[in-house]
Amino acid sequence: MKARLERLLSKRWVRFALIVLGGFVVILLAFAHYSESPSFCKSCHIMKPYYEAWKTSKHNFVKCVDCHYPSGVTAKQFAWKKFQSMSQVAKYVTRTYGTRPYAEVDDSSCLREGCHAKGLLKGKVIYKEHVTFDHGPHLRNLRHVKELRCTSCHSQIVQAKHIEVTDSTCFICHFKKDKNGRRPPIARCDICHKMPEQEITHGGFSFNHKDFAGDKALSCDKCHADSIIGEGQTSKDKCFDCHNQPDRIEKYGDTALIHKSHITDHKVECISCHAEIKHRLGRVIEPLETQCALCHVKKHGGVREMYMGVSGKGVPNSPSAMFTHQVDCKGCHIVPSIPPEDVRFKGQTYKTTKKSCGGCHDEGYGSILDGWKNDLEISLKQIEAKLARAEKLKVRDPALFNEAKYNYYFVKDARGVHNIDYAGALLKKAEENLDRILK
Repeated sequence: MKARLERLLSKRWVRFALIVLGGFVVILLAFAHYSESPSFCKSCHIMKPYYEAWKTSKHNFVKCVDCHYPSGVTAKQFAWKKFQSMSQVAKYVTRTYGTRPYAEVDDSSCLREGCHAKGLLKGKVIYKEHVTFDHGPHLRNLRHVKELRCTSCHSQIVQAKHIEVTDSTCFICHFKKDKNGRRPPIARCDICHKMPEQEITHGGFSFNHKDFAGDKALSCDKCHADSIIGEGQTSKDKCFDCHNQPDRIEKYGDTALIHKSHITDHKVECISCHAEIKHRLGRVIEPLETQCALCHVKKHGGVREMYMGVSGKGVPNSPSAMFTHQVDCKGCHIVPSIPPEDVRFKGQTYKTTKKSCGGCHDEGYGSILDGWKNDLEISLKQIEAKLARAEKLKVRDPALFNEAKYNYYFVKDARGVHNIDYAGALLKKAEENLDRILK
């Protein structure tokens, strides 16, 4: 009897355990199913902005997991995604989460059947008013990147927008200058913009763009001079925002590797590394504020290099004594160039005279400036004469001639008085080169 009771109790415990286990499995499966719904995602406050952006987007009928899980997900991939999701929940509960959640969307999610099949990516489409776009060139023959992903351009960095095209990404690719300071061929306006066909009225005047086409075609920047602002440069300091391993930081100069790792293999926003480039239709009339560098290019570049004592040919670098003592331009350029009544309409610049020296040096020191100018003028005339004679003989040693010519114009155009010792060394080297050619 006792044994029979024990068997009965044992069966009951087994049955109870199975019921509890079954209930746990059902709850677990129900929670797993619920965790795949958008309503679960918004339960964390850091996800609410993303949920609100999704809710007002064209994808608001698509569940989050349909995009964030790759198409044809395997059991292993599903388990890994679930583990990542649960780890995010654990971070939220333990208050160890970050305020900028990060996720990658695989291309297969976008290109799955019934969504954005590859057939839809052929041909030109209208992206915005007066802007055409073709996916084709962006899938091949790329400038620096071996391969773009869908989310390289369709990203989440636009405030309150979900998977919107990020214009800043377009501008960095199309307008970033090369190492020689030239914009790439894909910066041409007609790649994205068609010439307006209608007549334009602006400031009380009417004109038609077609009048400026054909034989007398003007480049767009003749009128739209300030339409591109920024260089899109990168800085090694940006790497430390994400990395602190020296071996990774040292890869900074490997452009191909950096783009493959950050764009093709992983989803990193271009703006995370590059400074922003802005592109818009500038308004010159109001208030006529444009970038001076569009017309006045490297206006004082030679003077700066002379003062710093760099860029000469065949002589060691030698900074000016005043440069090493941290004296900037306004330390010497203190005399107004025009009278006060003209400043309102001409602006003001400052020049240097013998009076400039009196603030730091003894009285009479300024006369040395006149002596420097006189000595340089004599030396430049002598070398100019030798350059003219050596011009006919430069074929003997073109390298020597080009170096002498460079140093001559460096001292002449950068005003050697900014660094008299360095200027003297440059002219001496130029004369030595010319004498060798003439002999």
